[in-house]
Amino acid sequence: MNAFKEFKKKFQNGNNIDDKVVTQNLEEDKNKKQKQTKKKKQKKLTKRRDKKQTVEGDHNKGKNAKSNSKPMSSLAKLKQRDPSIKYMKNPLQTPKILDAKKFFSKHWCNNTFNITLKAKTGWRTVAKLSVRGKSQNKHPVIGLFAPKSHRIVRIPNSPAHHVSINKALAIVEHCLLKVPNIKGYDGKNPGGLSYVAFSVQRKDSKVQLVLVFNNNNLKELGEKNINRFMKLLTNTNSNNIMASNSNGSNHKKRKKNKKRKHSNNQQPNGDSSSSSTSSEGSDNIFHSIWLHFHPCGRHDNSIFGRNENSWKCVYGNECGVEESFKEISRITSTKVKNKNDGGNYKTILYFPPFVFRQANLDAFENIVQTIRKYLPVNKNVVELYGGVGTIGLNIIDLVEHLSCSDENPYNEKCFLRSKNNLSKMLQDKVHYTTGSATAMVVDKNELVDKDVCIVDPPRKGLDEAVINALLAPNGPERLIYISCGFKAFKRDYEALTSNASSINPFQLIHAEGHVLFPGADHLETVAIFDRIKK
Repeated sequence: MNAFKEFKKKFQNGNNIDDKVVTQNLEEDKNKKQKQTKKKKQKKLTKRRDKKQTVEGDHNKGKNAKSNSKPMSSLAKLKQRDPSIKYMKNPLQTPKILDAKKFFSKHWCNNTFNITLKAKTGWRTVAKLSVRGKSQNKHPVIGLFAPKSHRIVRIPNSPAHHVSINKALAIVEHCLLKVPNIKGYDGKNPGGLSYVAFSVQRKDSKVQLVLVFNNNNLKELGEKNINRFMKLLTNTNSNNIMASNSNGSNHKKRKKNKKRKHSNNQQPNGDSSSSSTSSEGSDNIFHSIWLHFHPCGRHDNSIFGRNENSWKCVYGNECGVEESFKEISRITSTKVKNKNDGGNYKTILYFPPFVFRQANLDAFENIVQTIRKYLPVNKNVVELYGGVGTIGLNIIDLVEHLSCSDENPYNEKCFLRSKNNLSKMLQDKVHYTTGSATAMVVDKNELVDKDVCIVDPPRKGLDEAVINALLAPNGPERLIYISCGFKAFKRDYEALTSNASSINPFQLIHAEGHVLFPGADHLETVAIFDRIKK
């Protein structure tokens, strides 16, 4: 028993020793963990403090930079919003122009590819702007989509726009504020104002306005709202609106101006004149106002539809704006008079809103003059993609016969209206057909045994059937190609000039460029091809 007691006593003493060791180890581990946690916290605090100091330093640097740098000009701000004026400072250095120069230096050796540039500002006489209204409580916003987004940014007083477009835009924005029941299209749900389009008649600076609604008809919009809107549009003084917009950023200046006006308008008997009512209707800028109902979906990029019943002229002349080329009219009128051909030859073109019109007609006249220069006299000519006759009707004095066509069904009526203004002798020289370029060369055999073909296709370039018809053995001897899409032109050039494409391919005899949209990355190319005879 004594031995057992001694053993038990030793065992208990040993356990106490082990427990003490374990407890000490646990305490040491605990202390280590606490120290590690403190270090981590200190590191995090240090990082946060350093980051905060860096941000504050950068912020201060930014402030100092802003204070030291010059304020951004209005043109620089507009360039950030409007891609059409990105290269306005030097329009001849755009990527497409540099590409064209490189291309023609390779394919048109020992010749100079000249480029014509006219006015850099105020050239745009046609503009289509988007309208969006995200909230029922917010007024519609008119402008352009920001790059790679569907966010609308306003472009008031754009230097590219004709001054009348800037005035008309200001009036539309002002009147939308006065008629809150007219909402902007939200981009998803049907209904609302989705686009506004402007077209300037250059001779008197009047504007043809189109209001595009994402609705089916006038009844959905409400005739009362539209009638009120029309009254405001046609009775609002554009000069007053532009003046108020220019002073809109400074409320104090506006108050001072009002006080000055009040004192200046004070009558001898002490009564002030009501300048707001006297200005109503004194500066009506609109040639005509159209409503267009186009309930397209959110993935449909078409601004206008071709449903004949979707258009309604609610004010002004529904024949469209009238345009003519001054220099060409002067030359041709003199020529016709000298020949005693029975009257003056001045082509008047008609552009209602549902037909295509060049945005820069001042610059496009140079292109037509080049066409006249390289057009053989008294030949049978075919024009494809002819529009309302912008080119064709200005070359009739040079041709034996002209066959003109376009697929837009609205163009023919405009063409015939222009044709009817000409002398009988000139009218007999021209014929118009509604049909696509492919239909004309395949179904009508328009290019067979013709002398000259003029093409002014859209940006996608020539249809494949048109290229095949041009290269056929009985195709035209000369091709005058006006291109607005240089990438497509390069593709078509290879097809037209390749020996693999035809036994008698074409060769380039002349090329020149025209800047129709100064500031944008765009180039209009005029190329003259002759068939190679073997």
